[in-house]
Amino acid sequence: MTDPTSSVQTKQGVRKIYAYTTPAEESVDWLNGKGNGRVKIGHTTRSVAERIREQFGASSTDRTWYPRGEWDAQAEDGTWITDHMVHRYLSKRYRRVPDTEWFEVDPEAVWEAVEVLKNDPKARPKGKDCYELRGEQRAAIDAAMTYYEADPSNRWFLWNAKMRFGKTFTAFKLAERLRSKRILVLTYFPAVDDGWSEEIEDHVDFEEWQYAENGASYEDGDQVQVSFSSFQMLEHKTLGKNRENANTKADALRREIAAVNWDLVIIDEYHHGAHHPARREFVSSLKTQRILALSGTPFRAIAKGDFATENKFDWTYLDERQALADWAKKETCEANPYEELPAIHFVGYRLPPHAALTGVDGDCDLTYSPTTIFKADKDGFKNPEAVKDWLQSLSTLSGSARRAGGVPPPYHPDFTGDVLSHVLWLLPSKHSCDAMKRLLEDGWFPGGEGEVIQVSGSEGETGKPAQITKKVRDKIAAAKRSITLSVGKLTTGVTVPEWTAVFHLKAGSSLESYLQASYRCQSSGSINLRNGDREVKTNCFVFDYDPDRMLVVMGDYIKSLKGSGAPLDDRSNAAFPTVIFDDEKNGHIPLNVSDIENELNNYLLKRRPAELMSDSMRLLEDAISAGGLNKALCAQLVKAGKSKSPHHAMRDLDPSLFKSKTPGTIIGDNGKQSAKSTEVADENPKNDEIRAIKEAMLVFIKSLGHLAYIGDLREASVEDLFKVDDELFEKIMGNDKDQVREIIDGAGLDRVQLNAMIQKILMWENFEFVVSGCRNRDELGECGKWYPSDEEATYAFSLQPNR
Repeated sequence: MTDPTSSVQTKQGVRKIYAYTTPAEESVDWLNGKGNGRVKIGHTTRSVAERIREQFGASSTDRTWYPRGEWDAQAEDGTWITDHMVHRYLSKRYRRVPDTEWFEVDPEAVWEAVEVLKNDPKARPKGKDCYELRGEQRAAIDAAMTYYEADPSNRWFLWNAKMRFGKTFTAFKLAERLRSKRILVLTYFPAVDDGWSEEIEDHVDFEEWQYAENGASYEDGDQVQVSFSSFQMLEHKTLGKNRENANTKADALRREIAAVNWDLVIIDEYHHGAHHPARREFVSSLKTQRILALSGTPFRAIAKGDFATENKFDWTYLDERQALADWAKKETCEANPYEELPAIHFVGYRLPPHAALTGVDGDCDLTYSPTTIFKADKDGFKNPEAVKDWLQSLSTLSGSARRAGGVPPPYHPDFTGDVLSHVLWLLPSKHSCDAMKRLLEDGWFPGGEGEVIQVSGSEGETGKPAQITKKVRDKIAAAKRSITLSVGKLTTGVTVPEWTAVFHLKAGSSLESYLQASYRCQSSGSINLRNGDREVKTNCFVFDYDPDRMLVVMGDYIKSLKGSGAPLDDRSNAAFPTVIFDDEKNGHIPLNVSDIENELNNYLLKRRPAELMSDSMRLLEDAISAGGLNKALCAQLVKAGKSKSPHHAMRDLDPSLFKSKTPGTIIGDNGKQSAKSTEVADENPKNDEIRAIKEAMLVFIKSLGHLAYIGDLREASVEDLFKVDDELFEKIMGNDKDQVREIIDGAGLDRVQLNAMIQKILMWENFEFVVSGCRNRDELGECGKWYPSDEEATYAFSLQPNR
């Protein structure tokens, strides 16, 4: 028989089961009188010796310990066994010291238990889970209880908690604390149903609970009853193909739910439909005093003021990383519960020059967009050569990277090694997925061969999200390497532990959708190594091929953290997803929180300033289309704009009367629509004049933000700007206060949106306008002259993971 105490020499990141004893425990007599000596059993993905030393704590006077075994935890089927499995297996055969990981057992018996569990799946314990609340989960429950108990009228509470927080288990423990008997789980995303039912089935604390979906019996009784439904079901979208029959079922279900007195209503995946008026009205009308909203990305709801500090609890990626570091400092013998959650790294790359600058018709297209590059129809990619260039770049070092010793591309072995064994690619359309599948299967799979799994497109997997997830995981299990192609499927509410990276290959996406999709790879799992071995996943990656978008999203995320009161200090910088900025001049520079903010400022103000004003520009376009810009308004804009804008059309513009498109209706000098007239409106102005007016309005809107900045108005609204002294006001705006009011009103600009725009400008603590160096009242000489950037660096982002 193999020596059970022999150590398996495995690399960092591979889970090991270990056993050890101490001088105080090695000679303790067993209670059954059949032996002596106790051993403690745990598991870790780090050095066993390091993990054991941590368990003694700084105050321990005697840290002596003796190893009794260290074994590879990888099972024959490629899965991993845990110390809890070993504990439960041994507990049926040997005595366990109550509430500890110590057993009265020989080391050889531990080794035998490990081997049995690895080789025989049927031997693995199938009893109920018995894990307990973590510290942050208890804190979430305490925060909700404090709010609910403070005032009977307090109904809504939000858990803003990232993926892997354990929302299902924690929500049920809150219900237990509230002594709830009737619990309704409503979701905007029905794919999460399985998680709620499995929690009741699998955990010992909910052994007597009842679970039902749609049309449950709500009879009085002592047992806790949990009912699950989704708004898709309530709106007849998943209740059958016959529309009339579906409407009838949906109406009956809504009436049934509305008739019950609920002790607790839980809204899962809250971000998906929080701003749908009818849905929120339905939830608010339910008979309940307690509503718990759950979301990992509720940024819009927080920004709107739906939740404040007193009725929300936050658990972010930064909190998770800090908890991981803090646990190692504790004087505890318990395993670190955060140890197996991989660190996530965000990486931004700009597409190769050929791909980025060549439009679908071969023309030069300086507008960067992955959607343009990966545009496809039923016949394939519009620009297949550009896509092939990109596929080749995934595993090939560019010349600049070789010269600068920079970070290589995603699939290069020097960068990620074997980490990218199974990944998710998000593409712009179903046709893109079809075309990409054909290319990958035609020899363009990065780094060699692999399985292509399609969940969107003509060959995409079909069924409910849980069914699609199972199909994907089955295919992944049969492949050493794989790429899953999707447009939007499997990007929220599901877990595929095998995924180690997400590739964003389409433009757009809100902060909520972006992070929901990105965090699909940040779940505990394992990695297939090329040598046939497996190791625990300790790092995962998000690769974004629209680095400008990534920068904005990261900036919005930082803003949301600040809005939640999260301290962004040096510890936050260390824990924040590591991003590195790369250009040919500066090489690869790590970006911490402050760096991201500064780069975002530069991006917003130098690279694409119109994006900062997108809401107001849409209003402006509407005003132009409707003929809402009158002669006086144009003249005032030109007065300011001619001196501030280098736009050739602005310099040469002859202000004309902008009239309504509607024949017989004229927009007068007062900016208001007059009564119908027999006079026919003039032709629309020329395109260059429209562009010039847009340019002038952009200068005007920027000047409002500049005025707030120079005027030291850190919490400014539009109305506050008129409190600035007249000289400074006219110097910056190019018009006096009355004229500026007339421009705002005449253009139909929404003051609420202007207020939001000004706040966006002022949201960064280290904000610096690029306005000819003018940053204060002492530098007013050239103030207000806005110039586009003459030299725009080509941005690329890449990442050096924390090793």
